[in-house]
Amino acid sequence: MKKIGKVLGWVGGLMGGAALAAYATTLVTPKPEAFMIKQLFNRPYGIKNPTMYEAASGRVKVLEDLSFSSHFENSTYDLYLPIDLADNEKLPLVVWLHGGGFVGGDKSQMHEFATYLTARSRVVVATLNYGLAPKNKYPYQLNQLATAICYFKEEPTLAEHLDCSRIIIGGDSAGAQIAGQYVLMQTNDAYRESMGHKQSLETEQIKGFISYCGPLAMSRLATHPHESRMVRYMLHTISRSIIKSREWTQQAELFEASITDHVNSCFPPSYVTDGNTRTFDMQGQAFTQRLKELKVPVVERFFADTDRKVMHEYQFEYLTDDALVCLDETCAFIDEVLQEMKDDNGRSMYLKEIK
Repeated sequence: MKKIGKVLGWVGGLMGGAALAAYATTLVTPKPEAFMIKQLFNRPYGIKNPTMYEAASGRVKVLEDLSFSSHFENSTYDLYLPIDLADNEKLPLVVWLHGGGFVGGDKSQMHEFATYLTARSRVVVATLNYGLAPKNKYPYQLNQLATAICYFKEEPTLAEHLDCSRIIIGGDSAGAQIAGQYVLMQTNDAYRESMGHKQSLETEQIKGFISYCGPLAMSRLATHPHESRMVRYMLHTISRSIIKSREWTQQAELFEASITDHVNSCFPPSYVTDGNTRTFDMQGQAFTQRLKELKVPVVERFFADTDRKVMHEYQFEYLTDDALVCLDETCAFIDEVLQEMKDDNGRSMYLKEIK
């Protein structure tokens, strides 16, 4: 019995030491925790609505795993085109960045969604990958997106079919934040200059911005902690991963990346939606409120007036009514902003009254 006790004590000591070492590691780097969170985001989405997908996919051609840069890690993209695209026919471009908390996710998860957009709105859709944190810190992803946009504008093999005078940029979750901050840089001269960037798109080239569950008012993370303990833990790990500091709430990068705090009246028409459970709905609502104050056209879909739990990334659950309505609204938004209607000041406007 004494020997067994000694063995158990020895094993317990090893386990305790390992746990202590693991904890000490997390104080130095968020990599172990970020790796665990990454696994949550890296699950395959699959096809959620096989019947609807089958009808749409027959009208779409997909070119997979193309490259837009050799200077940035993970610079691959998939291109979705209508299968009946005529020679020299140019279509507007929708650029989409996947979610995954900046630490995970993949463009392949957007396959069903991108297929629907291409089939229904007759646009070319590019779904992008990007370098992930914690290896690649802010603003790596922002610089990478800027490089991708320049590639789409300048690549000779794409010139035949891309109308880069009409671009819509969007994303889901972390991808929405990256996309929104890029759009902000193109439409706010003072903000762009403060970041030391050059303009890669003229304001009139960006016809719209789409945010699915995006953290668009990131400064709120410092002043309005999320009510869910699990979400607070994940946000702490993710923020440490993308902003290189345990004291990330005090860092200038957090406030610089807060789109709501810098947006101006030159921002393009926007479609913004979020669920109401374990997500960024308060940030999305703060963003849409700011756009309304600036008289920027915005269509919004939130769920504050229902007791139903609508989860983060609800938009891709295509067997649910909420996701199907969101898809309908997204395609309608794309169709309208691309029709080039102008108000008396030459700004883009919708054919129908904005909600």
